[in-house]
Amino acid sequence: MTAAVAPNATTRLALVTSAGTVQVSASTTTTTLNASLWRVANKRIALPSNFAPALVTSSGSFRLRRDCAAAYGSLRQAAARAGHPTGFTSAYRSYAGQLSLYNSYVRSLGRVGADRQCARAGHSEHQLGLSIDLKGSVGTSALAQWIAANGWRYGFIVRYPRTATRVTGFEWEPWHVRYVGGPLAADYARRKATALESYFGLPAAPSY
Repeated sequence: MTAAVAPNATTRLALVTSAGTVQVSASTTTTTLNASLWRVANKRIALPSNFAPALVTSSGSFRLRRDCAAAYGSLRQAAARAGHPTGFTSAYRSYAGQLSLYNSYVRSLGRVGADRQCARAGHSEHQLGLSIDLKGSVGTSALAQWIAANGWRYGFIVRYPRTATRVTGFEWEPWHVRYVGGPLAADYARRKATALESYFGLPAAPSY
């Protein structure tokens, strides 16, 4: 795989799979970046405060990008068939919504504690409309294990695994899944990747 992704940009990325080379992105334009499934938001890479993707309502009041919502539907149905029903606890959050949530963590845990468990506004993947917090996917529960083993089949990765805290800067969140699309998720799983930062060749982001 060739990957050289600059902060706040999407560059040429080729996934080499058993079926050959799959070209998934070759543009750095703002339009393509905003539409990309592979945009990274972390403690070192911020999203603009006015970034707002096109969204659909997936369940109740939860909103996601249309492609992510469709994939989530497939994942949820497959999990239920396997005996592991799930649902949303969180999906898209605006910049303002993330700011309010982060401030509540600061009031409860202090800034240092908050930074381990909640992204600051502009640094949350939830603002992309591509991340979901899954109900019941906690610890080593059967659902969490199923998601870790099978999420890639539906285009999802566990974004903050226990083994990548020093890279992501966040504590283990087995419930937080990120939609990256089928080809990349399959390659990510095949390579046993644990963090998008490492996978894309980006610096670790343990702190702001």
